[in-house]
Amino acid sequence: MASDMAGLTDLKVRPDLLDTSFIGYKLSLEPLPTYKSDLVNDLDIASLTDKQYSYQHIKAFGCHNHLLIDQWAVQTGCYVIYFIDKDWNVRCVELTLQDGCQLRLVNLHSPFQIPNPENLRLVPGRHNVSMDFPAPDWAVIADGAGTLHLVETGPRLGARAGHSNWQVRFSKSDVLGENRDSFVLCDTVMHSDNEGHHTECLLLHVDEADEEMKEKSNATYMTVLEWLCLTSHDKKSWSVSRTRRLRSSRSANFCSFERNGQALYVAGERDFKVIYDSARPVVDTETQDKSPENPDPLPEYTWLQTLDSVSVNFTLPEGTAKEEIYMTLHSSYIDVGIKNGQVLLSGDLHAPIEVDASTWTLETNRLTVDLQKKEAGMWPLVVVGNTKGEMVMSEEQVAEIHQRLAHLTTDQWNANPHGNQGKPFIDHQLEDCDAYPDVQSMLVRIEGERHTKTHQADLGSHQWLFNTFTDVEKSLAICLRHDVDGLIWQLGAGDSVETASAPWRHVATFNAFGYVQASNQKKKYSVCPPDFSYAAICDCTRYTYVYRQPSAISTPLRNRKTGHQVTAVAKQQVLSLEGAEDILGVQATNKFLFILTPRRLYAVNMEREEGP
Repeated sequence: MASDMAGLTDLKVRPDLLDTSFIGYKLSLEPLPTYKSDLVNDLDIASLTDKQYSYQHIKAFGCHNHLLIDQWAVQTGCYVIYFIDKDWNVRCVELTLQDGCQLRLVNLHSPFQIPNPENLRLVPGRHNVSMDFPAPDWAVIADGAGTLHLVETGPRLGARAGHSNWQVRFSKSDVLGENRDSFVLCDTVMHSDNEGHHTECLLLHVDEADEEMKEKSNATYMTVLEWLCLTSHDKKSWSVSRTRRLRSSRSANFCSFERNGQALYVAGERDFKVIYDSARPVVDTETQDKSPENPDPLPEYTWLQTLDSVSVNFTLPEGTAKEEIYMTLHSSYIDVGIKNGQVLLSGDLHAPIEVDASTWTLETNRLTVDLQKKEAGMWPLVVVGNTKGEMVMSEEQVAEIHQRLAHLTTDQWNANPHGNQGKPFIDHQLEDCDAYPDVQSMLVRIEGERHTKTHQADLGSHQWLFNTFTDVEKSLAICLRHDVDGLIWQLGAGDSVETASAPWRHVATFNAFGYVQASNQKKKYSVCPPDFSYAAICDCTRYTYVYRQPSAISTPLRNRKTGHQVTAVAKQQVLSLEGAEDILGVQATNKFLFILTPRRLYAVNMEREEGP
């Protein structure tokens, strides 16, 4: 664990938001009122090139959501939806009442054209245009070809959104420096202080790793997050006042600013580290610790865990027999070692275990202790206060580390490089969709001024499902799989975050949604509205599946098989679009679900009755 880490923070599940008696979704044939509008012009769609072949390219740019809804307008009761056409016009469509009674999607006048479309649309390897609204009267646009625009839009409410002309207040083509790849916009936020007005922009791009990083991280490409701060004193003239850069050898599933602009939340398949800050030197703690006088300390043991168990692995001297091992296990205590030799691990366990269900095995020179947790949950340490072990997330990591340790227990550097390493956990404990075979997934909060990770949660089997908007005054939320359910975690805890408290909280649950999404092989987008009343999964083409929260029924029913009385029913609905068009974008609000195809925009009324 890095020296700047405040410590592991548990994902504390709220039991009152779980439904242990949930029995499934009932297919409903109730019609979903749907309104549609033909697009005025074709969409602008950028495709990956043959050189953008890596998993990181596909993860970052391969599934772009071409639809954007103005959440600032939604909170006033207006529904204005945006997308970019092939001429780089910002198109907007309003869902409005026609003649006071009939809902219609109305195409509005385009308020803005992204500059220089004739040349920049032809840039090889460009990405799709990405846009965000950090304030009710401002927009940030990344054209996908390397240029960032800060645009003053004026009020964007209803028909006025299509009649106001947006004004560019900042535009820069080499905002990331020369010879940098194109980028997409991940998140923005605006805030003010005594020094002026600030717009924080988070940009993502994928760079080819240099030779040093290829050898160090075993990665051909690096995922890079650029944290730019634009500053102005009058909101007319803007400039880049600070640039911070974070890098990882794997992809990012989620990244969002704290709304005060002081911190960043990242959920990635590997750790993201701050490597550059234009306003403050970055201390490389790894390089500092890896001097010849102070080499990397090797772990005394490794351990990995699931929600229900912990496996601890020790590398023993060559030829150690089972009879030489001593083991003492109590519900909250462990003492294991070699008779007349070293103590391997001793002390109070982090949480109680089931002693009768816990076992240990010895294969070659690998001792594995399997502990069965009494209560499901993730442990920050095996033994309280003992940080001499290293938590790993895969079998390959265990083998790699124990190979590094082998020279400490024999007179040969690697006495048995092809020997049977054994398995550190039982395969049937995890489902395929739960496992991250070669990566360590984590959620972190990174404080921008000091570059420190104030909080970290190891996600392990908590597979990332989707990200969602909840409120204009809050950071984005993230949906993670817990067992079979999908749990929504709201990130951010106001303007100040105390190190002792977790900056994420469990706010909603979609029953069995983790299982449902894992079983959908054609899934492209997953969304939910701010009130969490339903979740939707869009296929690549035509079909959208809606999963509603359980609602009370007037007459209780009884399950014929179990005898359990059913007082609420969760419904599944299937929406089939006309033809077999690709689904290119989706946005969910409490009342409407908006779906974009190459030719049409659909608005699906998610309420039981008609009307906005």
